[in-house]
Amino acid sequence: MSKVQIDDKKCVHCGVCTSACRSNALKINKNDFCIYLKKENCIGCESCLGVCPTRAIYVPVELRWLCV
Repeated sequence: MSKVQIDDKKCVHCGVCTSACRSNALKINKNDFCIYLKKENCIGCESCLGVCPTRAIYVPVELRWLCV
């Protein structure tokens, strides 16, 4: 289940999260350099959270409590 979300206003499209993603759920589009989340691939490991330099990737509080 995908818990993470991306704040497009904070994302600088650096792609660091795509290399940290263990399940290939985060991809960078080579045409517009936007980061896309394939929710069906996300395993909820949150490895992308720690590497995002602008904290554009986050888990909403309501989802964090539901998934504990």
